Amino acid sequence: MDKLIVFAGSLLAILAVFGLVRWLRLGNMAIRDAHDACQMARQGLPGFAPLDAIISTDHMAALVKGADGSYALIKCHGAHPAMRAMPHLTGVQRSGLDDHAVRIDMGDRAFGAVWLALDKSGEDKLLTWM
Repeated sequence: MDKLIVFAGSLLAILAVFGLVRWLRLGNMAIRDAHDACQMARQGLPGFAPLDAIISTDHMAALVKGADGSYALIKCHGAHPAMRAMPHLTGVQRSGLDDHAVRIDMGDRAFGAVWLALDKSGEDKLLTWM
Protein backbone atom coordinates (compact mmCIF):
# COMPACT_ATOMS: atom_id res chain seq x y z
CA MET A 1 0.00 0.00 0.00
CA ASP A 2 2.84 2.42 0.87
CA LYS A 3 4.52 1.74 -2.46
CA LEU A 4 1.30 2.57 -4.29
CA ILE A 5 1.03 5.91 -2.47
CA VAL A 6 4.65 6.74 -3.29
CA PHE A 7 4.09 5.78 -6.93
CA ALA A 8 0.93 7.89 -7.19
CA GLY A 9 2.68 10.86 -5.53
CA SER A 10 5.63 10.57 -7.89
CA LEU A 11 3.35 10.37 -10.90
CA LEU A 12 1.45 13.47 -9.77
CA ALA A 13 4.73 15.36 -9.25
CA ILE A 14 5.93 14.45 -12.73
CA LEU A 15 2.65 15.56 -14.28
CA ALA A 16 2.78 18.82 -12.31
CA VAL A 17 6.31 19.58 -13.56
CA PHE A 18 5.24 18.71 -17.10
CA GLY A 19 2.26 21.06 -16.83
CA LEU A 20 4.46 23.85 -15.46
CA VAL A 21 6.98 23.47 -18.29
CA ARG A 22 4.19 23.61 -20.88
CA TRP A 23 2.56 26.61 -19.19
CA LEU A 24 5.87 28.54 -19.07
CA ARG A 25 6.62 27.45 -22.66
CA LEU A 26 10.09 26.22 -21.72
CA GLY A 27 11.91 24.19 -24.34
CA ASN A 28 9.44 25.23 -27.03
CA MET A 29 11.93 26.85 -29.36
CA ALA A 30 10.76 28.18 -32.72
CA ILE A 31 11.84 30.91 -35.12
CA ARG A 32 8.71 33.02 -35.52
CA ASP A 33 9.62 35.24 -38.48
CA ALA A 34 12.47 36.95 -40.35
CA HIS A 35 12.77 39.66 -37.69
CA ASP A 36 13.13 37.00 -35.00
CA ALA A 37 15.84 35.19 -37.01
CA CYS A 38 17.74 38.45 -37.58
CA GLN A 39 17.57 39.23 -33.86
CA MET A 40 18.91 35.76 -32.99
CA ALA A 41 21.79 36.15 -35.45
CA ARG A 42 22.63 39.63 -34.12
CA GLN A 43 22.70 38.36 -30.53
CA GLY A 44 24.44 35.06 -31.20
CA LEU A 45 27.14 36.16 -33.63
CA PRO A 46 29.05 39.26 -32.48
CA GLY A 47 29.66 41.71 -35.32
CA PHE A 48 27.07 40.12 -37.61
CA ALA A 49 24.75 42.72 -39.18
CA PRO A 50 21.67 40.92 -40.54
CA LEU A 51 19.74 42.23 -43.53
CA ASP A 52 17.11 39.60 -44.29
CA ALA A 53 16.20 36.01 -43.48
CA ILE A 54 14.59 32.93 -44.97
CA ILE A 55 12.60 30.88 -42.47
CA SER A 56 11.82 27.19 -42.88
CA THR A 57 8.09 26.51 -43.07
CA ASP A 58 8.33 24.41 -39.89
CA HIS A 59 9.97 27.39 -38.08
CA MET A 60 12.87 25.19 -36.94
CA ALA A 61 15.65 26.67 -39.11
CA ALA A 62 16.62 29.89 -40.84
CA LEU A 63 19.22 31.31 -43.19
CA VAL A 64 20.11 34.96 -42.48
CA LYS A 65 21.92 37.20 -44.95
CA GLY A 66 24.39 39.70 -43.53
CA ALA A 67 25.24 43.21 -44.70
CA ASP A 68 28.77 42.14 -45.67
CA GLY A 69 27.58 39.25 -47.86
CA SER A 70 28.11 36.60 -45.20
CA TYR A 71 25.36 34.34 -43.87
CA ALA A 72 24.22 32.89 -40.57
CA LEU A 73 22.64 29.45 -40.40
CA ILE A 74 20.31 28.97 -37.42
CA LYS A 75 18.59 25.83 -36.22
CA CYS A 76 16.47 25.11 -33.18
CA HIS A 77 18.36 22.92 -30.77
CA GLY A 78 16.55 22.34 -27.50
CA ALA A 79 15.61 25.53 -25.64
CA HIS A 80 18.23 27.66 -27.41
CA PRO A 81 19.12 28.27 -31.05
CA ALA A 82 22.34 26.88 -32.49
CA MET A 83 24.00 28.97 -35.19
CA ARG A 84 27.10 29.21 -37.31
CA ALA A 85 28.50 31.99 -39.47
CA MET A 86 29.12 31.24 -43.14
CA PRO A 87 31.40 33.53 -45.17
CA HIS A 88 29.78 32.31 -48.40
CA LEU A 89 26.63 30.43 -49.26
CA THR A 90 27.99 26.97 -50.02
CA GLY A 91 26.83 23.42 -49.46
CA VAL A 92 23.26 24.09 -50.60
CA GLN A 93 21.60 21.06 -52.18
CA ARG A 94 18.01 20.67 -53.33
CA SER A 95 16.27 17.64 -51.89
CA GLY A 96 15.62 14.82 -54.31
CA LEU A 97 12.41 13.89 -52.50
CA ASP A 98 10.86 17.30 -51.96
CA ASP A 99 11.28 20.12 -54.47
CA HIS A 100 10.60 22.69 -51.76
CA ALA A 101 13.36 21.58 -49.38
CA VAL A 102 17.05 22.38 -49.40
CA ARG A 103 19.88 20.92 -47.35
CA ILE A 104 22.71 23.16 -46.23
CA ASP A 105 25.85 21.34 -45.14
CA MET A 106 28.72 23.55 -44.00
CA GLY A 107 31.03 20.61 -43.42
CA ASP A 108 30.90 21.14 -39.64
CA ARG A 109 30.21 17.67 -38.25
CA ALA A 110 29.38 19.01 -34.79
CA PHE A 111 26.72 21.36 -36.20
CA GLY A 112 25.44 18.97 -38.84
CA ALA A 113 23.43 19.62 -41.96
CA VAL A 114 20.34 21.80 -41.77
CA TRP A 115 17.15 21.22 -43.76
CA LEU A 116 15.05 24.19 -44.82
CA ALA A 117 11.52 23.47 -46.03
CA LEU A 118 10.71 26.52 -48.16
CA ASP A 119 7.60 28.14 -49.51
CA LYS A 120 7.59 29.87 -52.89
CA SER A 121 8.83 33.23 -51.56
CA GLY A 122 11.63 31.51 -49.62
CA GLU A 123 12.72 29.62 -52.74
CA ASP A 124 12.73 32.81 -54.80
CA LYS A 125 14.73 34.68 -52.17
CA LEU A 126 17.28 31.87 -51.93
CA LEU A 127 17.72 31.87 -55.70
CA THR A 128 18.47 35.61 -55.68
CA TRP A 129 21.01 35.13 -52.88
CA MET A 130 22.84 32.41 -54.81
